Amino acid sequence: MERDTLSLIAHQRGEFKWSNHTKSIILIQMLKMKITFICFFMIILNLKVVAQLLMFQETCNCGVTSAGFSTALGSGSGSFNIYIEPGATIKKAWLFAQRIGECEPVTILLNGDEYYFDLQSQITTNYNAVGGSSGIHAIDVTNKLSPITTVYNITIPAQLNTHPNAKFRNFVLWILYESPSLSKSNSSIILNDYDLDQSSIQYLASSLNPIDTNFPVGLSVYTDNIGDTTLPDGSYIYFNSQLIGLLGGADNVNSSWSWGGVKGHFYYQNNTLFGLDDDTPNNLMGGSDGLADVSSYLTNNSTNFDIRLTWQNQQTIDAANYYGGFFLTNSTSCDTFNVILEDEYRVCKGDSLQLQLLGGNDWQWETANSAPNSGLSCYNCPQPYFTDTVSRWYTVRIWNNDSCSKVLPVRMEVVDNPAPPIVTVNPTKCSDSSGVATVQIAEVSHQYSINGGALQSNNVFTGLHAGNYTITVTDTNNCSASTAITVDMTYPTAQFTANPPQGDVPLEVEFVNQSSGATNYVWYVNGDTLYDASPQVTFNEGGVFTTTLIAYDTYSQCADTVSSVILTEYPFVVFAPSIHTDRSTPYQVFTTGVSEMTYELYNEIGQLVIAKQITPVNGNNEIWQLYSLAKGVYLYRIIAKDAEGNEKEFSGKVVWQ
Repeated sequence: MERDTLSLIAHQRGEFKWSNHTKSIILIQMLKMKITFICFFMIILNLKVVAQLLMFQETCNCGVTSAGFSTALGSGSGSFNIYIEPGATIKKAWLFAQRIGECEPVTILLNGDEYYFDLQSQITTNYNAVGGSSGIHAIDVTNKLSPITTVYNITIPAQLNTHPNAKFRNFVLWILYESPSLSKSNSSIILNDYDLDQSSIQYLASSLNPIDTNFPVGLSVYTDNIGDTTLPDGSYIYFNSQLIGLLGGADNVNSSWSWGGVKGHFYYQNNTLFGLDDDTPNNLMGGSDGLADVSSYLTNNSTNFDIRLTWQNQQTIDAANYYGGFFLTNSTSCDTFNVILEDEYRVCKGDSLQLQLLGGNDWQWETANSAPNSGLSCYNCPQPYFTDTVSRWYTVRIWNNDSCSKVLPVRMEVVDNPAPPIVTVNPTKCSDSSGVATVQIAEVSHQYSINGGALQSNNVFTGLHAGNYTITVTDTNNCSASTAITVDMTYPTAQFTANPPQGDVPLEVEFVNQSSGATNYVWYVNGDTLYDASPQVTFNEGGVFTTTLIAYDTYSQCADTVSSVILTEYPFVVFAPSIHTDRSTPYQVFTTGVSEMTYELYNEIGQLVIAKQITPVNGNNEIWQLYSLAKGVYLYRIIAKDAEGNEKEFSGKVVWQ
């Protein structure tokens, strides 16, 4: 079984081109030889190129209509008519544009609706034309149109590009409409995918569904920038080697623009071809009539034909006649059959997607241009995986059990993932679930999820415990990006100051609580347990006292502890009684804060009767016994030192009676 979607034999006709120097030499030689004629030599190069694109082929109980509008190099507005059988529904509709050269995207208006053409809408590969690298663009408008609308108003805006020819131009609407009351027909869309900077191009279409020549076979041309034939700036068109017309001028719908090109406006239904605008359904084309019934140039059940387009002016090198393609509609012996296939898929960059094609007995996928097949896991299976990272058009030929086939285009749109989310994280308290993650909003349409959970429009996640999380943002294309975050745990911090931290007893100390992240407090002070936030404690004894604070919030296991030392001292006091009358107790000196003391006692005539050096205690210290001294008046001298070595001297008299 021959399964070439379409082959192209391109005959390129070029001319010898001589430099000015060479021409001068030839002219001198010709004059010397008295030659009075000029010979032109033409070389024809035959190249077989698999480059022509059979974009679409379908057999159904359908009719087809097509019309278009072009202003050539300019902007402008106009309208064109189509025909759709009353009661029919639109099965498929395409809006085509031909881009010449590298140019900026453009938005046109069709019945008030905006259609945006850019490089993403290009369905063919790039080909050369006068004006630069060019291509055919297509937008599926099936769901945009109403079958009761037959008049279309179009507005093409001004386009400012570096090259004057560089523009989106030549807009054509093609509609396949369906109704049980319509006869079976076969429709094909053939788009140019070959360089247009040659004076003669011949296309050979093969492996089409059988063409029934018992009924009209409608051929509509899709061209632009073909000038008036009187210039001469037209193009001859040959079908199966038969000259069927000289194309040139502008269609009636855009007759205000001389180079508006030739498009075959028509509709075909119930095995009958009808012309629209200035096109006639006979077997010839000519001028702005780009429609012909080519059944007489074919044998019945043919599956191939050839078309050749040749510049009218063979002396020019830049005719700039732009051929966009052809629309073929005919009766066929093929049966209708159904398949289920989405015509457009969106896949997130970096992901793979399995295409779902149901129906048919054999399949052949191809990239919709002359580039090598790329991006699919297989090319002869119904459900390949798409794995590429760039957007692509594919065509898939699907064979029925009667060796007939349909060809359908599939658009694989690779869309960028959103930027990874920027997340602000607030920690959780110890043993709690109070963490918060807030996603910075990049697009109001974005949705968010955490750890693969359900999507939500709220960009804030609350009630998070400590740990690792993945925050995902998902856009309207269902593409997503993620950011890993960590929710930290915060603990209470115990801190306090003692005011004052040291002093003489009795010492009253205020403990100022400076803890953070805590609501509960336990104090261990001088053997007591206190629960006030900032207690006050009086120290009545001298010494070193460790004060400990335990601070926690809700859970006692999440606590922090801090300790501090309180230093209390007795005051530096020495008290020696000046009279002693108690016969039952010895003479005592009361001291506090004294670490070393020397005691001397003298009688009335100045004799030293007692000399004693002691380490006193805080309180009463025995100095001498009553039986050791006679009653009388005595003088004492005391030298006392505290723990820091500070020294004080005390003196006086004591009466023992």
